[in-house]
Amino acid sequence: MDWPEFHDLLKDALTNLYDFAYLRGHPLLDLLAPDKSMPTPARVKALRSAITDAIELLAPDARVPRSAREWRPHLAMRYAYIEYLSAEEVQTRLGLGERQVMRERLRGIEAVAEMLWERLQAPDAAREPSEPEWNQTTSVDHELVDLGLQRELLDTAELVADAVASVQPLADSRSVTIRTSVAPGEPLFADRTLLRQTLIASLGIAIQRASAGLVELEAQRDGQALLMTVRWRDGEPTEVDRPWPSLQSLVGAQMGSCAWSQSAGQAAVTMRLPIGPPATILAIDDNDSSLRLLERLLTAGGYQVLTASDGYEGLRMATAQRPDLILLDVMMRGMDGWEVLLKLKAMPETRQIPVVVCSVLGEADLAASLGASGFAQKPLRRLDLLATIRGSLAARHSPA
Repeated sequence: MDWPEFHDLLKDALTNLYDFAYLRGHPLLDLLAPDKSMPTPARVKALRSAITDAIELLAPDARVPRSAREWRPHLAMRYAYIEYLSAEEVQTRLGLGERQVMRERLRGIEAVAEMLWERLQAPDAAREPSEPEWNQTTSVDHELVDLGLQRELLDTAELVADAVASVQPLADSRSVTIRTSVAPGEPLFADRTLLRQTLIASLGIAIQRASAGLVELEAQRDGQALLMTVRWRDGEPTEVDRPWPSLQSLVGAQMGSCAWSQSAGQAAVTMRLPIGPPATILAIDDNDSSLRLLERLLTAGGYQVLTASDGYEGLRMATAQRPDLILLDVMMRGMDGWEVLLKLKAMPETRQIPVVVCSVLGEADLAASLGASGFAQKPLRRLDLLATIRGSLAARHSPA
């Protein structure tokens, strides 16, 4: 297991810290409570204690006033994950706004993850805090979660010109010419800040590596997506390394995809970004904590989220709201996920809606045979789930 996966699993465990059934099969159990001779309840308790003890270790020295900023990450974590207070109660206790509380909690999660990760490493392989392999990606993702996704109507040509102007001094210093080609079209619906940073990052990669003094940027609409390609003659024998994860994070935060290609000295970065209104996702799960986790994760990803707490309510909402995609839990009382899936695929109103089945059991083949468009193994991993959702939505709108 690498650092990014461990980091995501810790956030998942924190969200479900008091859900015994969920934690008993959690991947962190074998890492933080590895003694399999212990009864399962004792192992779950040991896992929970390892996490809560790390939270307590975030507390500053008692001589530091409780009103000091140094206390905020610890208190934000303690109130949310140990005392299990609501978001409104945490804001009241800390005297901070919603975004500030989220920022402090993210800092706390980062610190706890580092603490536990270092504990798992051998003494001679301890990870240095500045190690670029994970640190850059984590910091970018951290910032993007805090920033969220806010779409607005934008003029493509104007946005491209603005991004080019921002990198022009760098291009001039390296004697690089930037040539743009923007296909005319209607205004696009996207996040200006993230799209502008994506353009600047991709052009920056090209300018730094271009050997023939020319970087070309093409932008055109492709249905409900913006297709952008940056090309140049590459003077470097190696693939993009350090800037590439940051660009991937920027594109991923906009629910898009990007690819790097290199052949016969020519290199290109191709990015595909959705530019329509945000998709609506209906999450059906009878576990309140799971629904809250999904709602936070998907909302931060730019989706509109509807929730249903059982299969019957989910069917009613699917028929009435016609969401773009349904996330469906299997293990539900009353009507389980398989029954719901069969009914969804039998009704003309809902049979075309892609369904991603979520289960603690490895039942991807069964899900596919019943008409599901994707499968997500629980405990859910943020990046994998978002990739599955994007793939299912893209398949629905593809020409095929």
